[in-house]
Amino acid sequence: MANAHALENTKPNIILFSIDDLNDWTGGLGGHSLVPLMQNPQADWPHVALSSFGKGNYAVRSEHFRYIRYLDGSEEFYDHREDPHEWHNLAGREDLTKLIETHRQRLPTQDADVLPGNSTGHQAYKAASRFVSE
Repeated sequence: MANAHALENTKPNIILFSIDDLNDWTGGLGGHSLVPLMQNPQADWPHVALSSFGKGNYAVRSEHFRYIRYLDGSEEFYDHREDPHEWHNLAGREDLTKLIETHRQRLPTQDADVLPGNSTGHQAYKAASRFVSE
């Protein structure tokens, strides 16, 4: 934005953005449309949810499973149909090797640096990182 005057507008409007507005403005946000699931919650959904906590700590959540890999290389794998509270780590089961590998393949191939800050999350990550040599 060149200057503040470029934002002046005398036309009546309401500050309300739609997803279409955001897509137009940003050139597309990426990701997958949730419309098929809103129209049919039982629709096929081949996508996973990926979350992270600090560098090298990831979780991949599919419809029935959660795979977790930590910075130190340790892994966890849970079947949410049988164990929704994640009490029983199945990562060592040889009969699940292929299924675990399909989740492992969804992990990022590169780690991003942790953004600067001093939140509770940053402090926890720093405390845990001292036990791991990269």
